[in-house]
Amino acid sequence: MYICLVVEDLLSEYTVRKILSEVRPDLTVKTVYKNGGFGYIKSNVKKFWKASQHIPFVVLADLDNEICAPTRVLNWLGFIPSTGRFVFRIAVHETESWLMADRGSFSDFLGISERLVPKDPDILLDPKEKLLSLVKRSRKRSLKEDILPSAGKHVTVGPAYNSSLAKYVLEFWNPQRAAECSNSLEKAIRALESLQ
Repeated sequence: MYICLVVEDLLSEYTVRKILSEVRPDLTVKTVYKNGGFGYIKSNVKKFWKASQHIPFVVLADLDNEICAPTRVLNWLGFIPSTGRFVFRIAVHETESWLMADRGSFSDFLGISERLVPKDPDILLDPKEKLLSLVKRSRKRSLKEDILPSAGKHVTVGPAYNSSLAKYVLEFWNPQRAAECSNSLEKAIRALESLQ
């Protein structure tokens, strides 16, 4: 069955694709919409809902600074969708929290102790900041250069942030194991399993 993905960025796309490959290998992504982060999703989510009458849609956005995931869905869409053809999930608070939730793989990827990786990353208000602080502790110089911003530059992440973390997702990250430490990921997996 063909589906469409709507995501904020490349990292979110790779994350959803990895989950689908594990829990719904019968699905094929036909089109990916990732033009401009959450603003693009917010502006177009009602169009995607209508289009889901013809082809199933999976929408993933970050919670960011909002307090409640269902409230974000309600504010953007106007209702909580109940159809199996439209899955709208929110990563609490960012997709990065889902990546850290597979604590063993993430610590191995960075070359740090697993005890440094949060046990409940969904409670972090700024998972990206925590991820960057963990990368600073890494013994892998190339990862630091790729993921961390250069000193004196006015950027928040390094030049290969997305591609380095995408490599982690594709080669090491285990969504089922991560779901044990992330309630929002566990709910997303259940919703994807029921996609019709």
